[in-house]
Amino acid sequence: MKTFFAVALCALLSVVNAAPVQAPANSKISTRGCELNVVLLNGKQTTIEFSLVAETDAETHETLYDQVATLNYTRVCATKTSATPVSMPFESICTISTDKSVVPITLRYGQEHIMYHLGPSQIDGQGMQSWDLKCGGVVIPKY
Repeated sequence: MKTFFAVALCALLSVVNAAPVQAPANSKISTRGCELNVVLLNGKQTTIEFSLVAETDAETHETLYDQVATLNYTRVCATKTSATPVSMPFESICTISTDKSVVPITLRYGQEHIMYHLGPSQIDGQGMQSWDLKCGGVVIPKY
């Protein structure tokens, strides 16, 4: 069984324009389809499908993952400048959730790289045994 989510955040490696998010005139909004493939503690395999939505500043070329949207709502992510090296200057903390699922995901990223970390998560009321994240067919590394 697949669990489907529609999440809006920002660009990854390639850019696809998206209209529904309002942004300043000097920025570009883009989306990238992602899949979080999970093996639950009960052995069941499931996939959460969502999209990362990014806002890229046209002048500085900095990209911020600033929103998460599912079928039921759009939520602003907590985005901050990080103390990590220049190649990974930003973090965004977003939560993908439904009635029985909560997946807090932290994205750490710079202009060319992105990594992720999951907080304590449950899908359909079950804990997660193992998982991997792919966006646009590219495996995203954990940190």
